[in-house]
Amino acid sequence: MSFYDESLKHQLEELKQNSNYRHFIELSKESDHFPHAITAQEHIPENVMVCCSLDYLGMGHHPKVVSAAIETVKKSGVSSGGSRNLSGTCYQHVELEQELADFHRRDSALVLNSGYLANQVAVSVLGSRFEDCIIFSDELNHASIIEGVRASRSDKVIYKHNDISDLELKLSAVEHDRPKIVIFESIYSMEGDIAPVREMLICAKKYGALTILNEVHAIGIFGEGGRGIANDIESQYQPDLIIGSLSKGVGAFGGYLAGSKTLVDSIRSFGYGLIFTSSLPPSVCAAALASIRHIRSSNEERERLLSNAAFLKQRLGEENLRIMPSDTHIVPVIVGNSKLCNAISKRLLREFGIYAVAVNFPTVPWGTERLRLVATARHTKEMIEELVTALKICFAEASLSYSEALQCEDLQLEEA
Repeated sequence: MSFYDESLKHQLEELKQNSNYRHFIELSKESDHFPHAITAQEHIPENVMVCCSLDYLGMGHHPKVVSAAIETVKKSGVSSGGSRNLSGTCYQHVELEQELADFHRRDSALVLNSGYLANQVAVSVLGSRFEDCIIFSDELNHASIIEGVRASRSDKVIYKHNDISDLELKLSAVEHDRPKIVIFESIYSMEGDIAPVREMLICAKKYGALTILNEVHAIGIFGEGGRGIANDIESQYQPDLIIGSLSKGVGAFGGYLAGSKTLVDSIRSFGYGLIFTSSLPPSVCAAALASIRHIRSSNEERERLLSNAAFLKQRLGEENLRIMPSDTHIVPVIVGNSKLCNAISKRLLREFGIYAVAVNFPTVPWGTERLRLVATARHTKEMIEELVTALKICFAEASLSYSEALQCEDLQLEEA
């Protein structure tokens, strides 16, 4: 074994010893039975209930969405043919971008291959196009935003999570005429909390900053027609750029951004992550378009999702299971110890056929390890009761309270 393999193997072993090694569970997703899936892995029940899906509304399995994808594959095949600037721009891309621009009441929109890429490309491009630019970023912003800031090579300032006072303090310390970008998320995916979006935007604009709002976990769920948290904010305080996802509430795949023609065209023209990447297949764009059009006209899915989230939080509270404060469909259950978190996740899967992934460092800070639960629009009350009962059993039989778990870094729990 080479020096390089040996070095990497040692680093992987450290991950495993710290319970931070990531295991991928193979699932065969059954469209007619979502949120259930089938697995052939050893020591796991064949029928698994998924309780951590990002397909919040179940739109990835909606007949309109599935039909749009199938019909487009028949007509256009499975490949876009290349990058957008070569042979990879299809009319489905253009139609979807027009729909997204109208959806967000913006002049223009641009579709990219993932929400990660949309964040990384937008931040890196805009941060690098203004001389002496400084980027203000929330301390819990997504890894893709962090990578975008790094790639921009701009100066950066990290402000406390959702803390308007801290943001204003740090903005006020910078020359007013210096180019500034403020970027934050409307909903934070590991906390489930909603940012004070209007107040943050007012503060940023007071100091002349360009504002970027990541709405990926709000699209399809909050705001009129699922347009996101910013939808109800007055026009003078609207974010300059909105970043969204097509793979969460929309249930398809990809990411996008919406803003002025100049902003969007600049990212299109200078964004290497778009220019040098093959574009989304036409069928994916058609599926996303069908989903967005349905979401705009239907409240049924989001009302069911939010009702299920409220019921899950109520039942967890009644069983004294410790959840983080959340006003959204994301329900984090605090464990506070990586070994315990992994062990409970594995036992839920192996004994109860429930998939609730453990979220450990570095995704979340040490001591805040958690199970990130989602009861989608396709879950039933009976399924939620099944989840809560299984969680209660796992923690009761561990003979360990949540408060003890938070302080027990060396816990050894026999894995099922």
